Amino acid sequence: MRKVENEIFYHINRYGHNNLLGPMEVGKTYKVGDEYNNFFRSHFEHSPVWPVKYGEKNIISTAPALNVLMKCIDNTIQSTDIKDVAKPNFQGTYFLGLHYATLARELIWEQVRLSHFPDHPSRQKCLWLCEQDSIKFWIDQIKNQEGKFQILEVSATGNVCECYQNFLLCILHAKPEYIKNAHSYWKGEVSGTYSKEILFEGSLFVEKVIEIK
Repeated sequence: MRKVENEIFYHINRYGHNNLLGPMEVGKTYKVGDEYNNFFRSHFEHSPVWPVKYGEKNIISTAPALNVLMKCIDNTIQSTDIKDVAKPNFQGTYFLGLHYATLARELIWEQVRLSHFPDHPSRQKCLWLCEQDSIKFWIDQIKNQEGKFQILEVSATGNVCECYQNFLLCILHAKPEYIKNAHSYWKGEVSGTYSKEILFEGSLFVEKVIEIK
């Protein structure tokens, strides 16, 4: 962890999908670190829901995905598209498991941070920055996700922590493996050339929007 003052970084802001901020404005200052960020809030405050049909009129509504899955297995409920949530197509089931596995990972990462690296910005409340030569790498990571995004040049004053996202990819491991990777992550151990992510808490001034050709 290090302190920065008016240091230039770049931020890729996703908006239009689970993002309450929307587009960030040039010339505006944002305070980061007091509230849950969009990434953690989408896992912590929201449970996945799936569409179902109810009653003889097949009224379409939604229900907690785990409940729908169990009832699909028991053949006691009908999904609007059963192949999306049950055999032989496992995509919906996979993303349901991924949601809760990611939440478990983030809770363990925060537990390790609080116990061993309390001065580091929290993944639950930080904003992610990157350096200029990493912009393309991070765009490739999110370009197929829902919502829109903008690339911003920002001036940061506060605390930054440089970590490597490769340690986050142990998404379906047992808790001991999570903890081992969490320590490597928070220590800033190098893993991958462009996969460095910069966690930031503090005051962020938006200098300009970057056009990518």
